[in-house]
Amino acid sequence: MQPITIGIDIGGTKTALGLFSGPGMPRLRTAAPSPQNAEPKALVHLLVREIRGLLQRGGIREEQLAGIGVGAPAWVDYGAGRVIYAPNLACLKDYPLRDALAAHFSVPVYVDNDANLAALAEYKLGAGRGFPHMVYSTASTGIGGGLILNGALYRGAYGCAGEIGHMLATPGKGEFCGCGKQGCFESWAGGAHIFQHVARRLRKGETTCMTDLAGRVEDITGNTLREAFFVGDKMAQEILQDMANSIGILYYNLYQALNVSCFVMGGGLLTGFGDALLGRVRECFSALHSASPLPLPVEIRPAELTQDFGIIGANLLLYQ
Repeated sequence: MQPITIGIDIGGTKTALGLFSGPGMPRLRTAAPSPQNAEPKALVHLLVREIRGLLQRGGIREEQLAGIGVGAPAWVDYGAGRVIYAPNLACLKDYPLRDALAAHFSVPVYVDNDANLAALAEYKLGAGRGFPHMVYSTASTGIGGGLILNGALYRGAYGCAGEIGHMLATPGKGEFCGCGKQGCFESWAGGAHIFQHVARRLRKGETTCMTDLAGRVEDITGNTLREAFFVGDKMAQEILQDMANSIGILYYNLYQALNVSCFVMGGGLLTGFGDALLGRVRECFSALHSASPLPLPVEIRPAELTQDFGIIGANLLLYQ
């Protein structure tokens, strides 16, 4: 009989949970709004309540639970099970989440960065199957990442490997990133910075329908860009091309550093743009890669697990 486990994906606005019996797909799932501007104990209370609710729905006694895996949008000290810094969940700053949950359930609890767990899910059950070396990245509000090297998650010396969006593309030039630096890849290709690229072009005298669609420049989002792109707006098309080029250059740099043969992209921007984004990323990467002395095959694939990947990865953490 497979062990009964719980996978948890904590998000800035929503927290998802899944009940599993093995390293596969969830038997049951649930979700609840993440507490905002609350004490850490409010989040722990929510998790304990939802875990017990899932067990009850599944007809599982609490003593049958074998483990809990948790993903958080944060820098995590994996060995200590401690959330160091979570920009979208300030209540978790420097918080021992593993121990707080383990105090309620006498089972192993593991906590890791959510992008790491998305990488693990795609490697085991998604687009990265069969590749011993893989980079997973999100193209969404930000540019996150997870590294699979030699068939295992690579966390680095301090547990924060995979922060590929904060590699510098243009140090000291371009927009300021949320991390405080100027010129991160995330500032060039992340959805949160689209309005800044529009504003810069507007100051140069360019025009776009995005200002009419959004009402204010500050309200321009990835959805605004997508709507304008597909009606042929010139600025929207150029901005998307610039974003794709930044991701393509990022992938090429990672290829040169890590020699991985598979890149898997997920995230909201990919969902919205599909091949209009992915195809341009591939073109940029190929233009750089084809000039190499030995252009060996490299796959750039869309993520397959468009739903539940967070809780699937959190559950798979228990099997590593």
